[in-house]
Amino acid sequence: MADPDPIPHFSSADLHIASWERLDHGGHSFVFKVSINDALSVVKIFRLQPTSASPDPYLYFTRELGSHQRLVAAGLAGTHTPRIHGVLRISPAHEALLLSEGKLPPMRRRRKVADRPLMAVWMELIPGRRLAVVDMAGEAGRALRLQVEGALEKVHAAGVLQGDVKWRNIMVADGRAVWLDFSNAGVVEAGTAGGAAEEMEKLRWMLGRYERVQGGIV
Repeated sequence: MADPDPIPHFSSADLHIASWERLDHGGHSFVFKVSINDALSVVKIFRLQPTSASPDPYLYFTRELGSHQRLVAAGLAGTHTPRIHGVLRISPAHEALLLSEGKLPPMRRRRKVADRPLMAVWMELIPGRRLAVVDMAGEAGRALRLQVEGALEKVHAAGVLQGDVKWRNIMVADGRAVWLDFSNAGVVEAGTAGGAAEEMEKLRWMLGRYERVQGGIV
């Protein structure tokens, strides 16, 4: 029998969502700061976007969700990765609202909204700064670099390859290093460490060149 999903699932229609403020968007997702049940959090909505490698329009959502399932089970959510509140199926009414306000583009590759609903991950709002703008000089900077490395090691130990090791995907909040964005994530295969070693090597190269960050190069 498969292990139960450690992340609850909801329809956005069942939640009191008072506001949608778009924070960021990438090639395959849109990130919103939202007020749900009078508390601020983040909703990351995924495009319906098959790739040349996979016809699955939910590929990036599936990668992100699968990674967070492993990270939650490993006890990393709320420490070195965001706390996950749930998975959201975006209701037709909420999608229509976001479309009307210009916060989402029209989604193609479906005849009806109900055929392929938009899916999202609902997570904590990290009240911090991107690593790219954090002062990493001196002893405090060295301690932070070790924490960032240690956090990635724990992600790998949970069986997850982050998949996009970049400055923008690391937040610092109250001295806590938090890894974000697992939509390009992979799985650490049993008995192999090549991918994890490559990610750690890239991270150490980035952190060894922290002067670039102070100059605004991301």
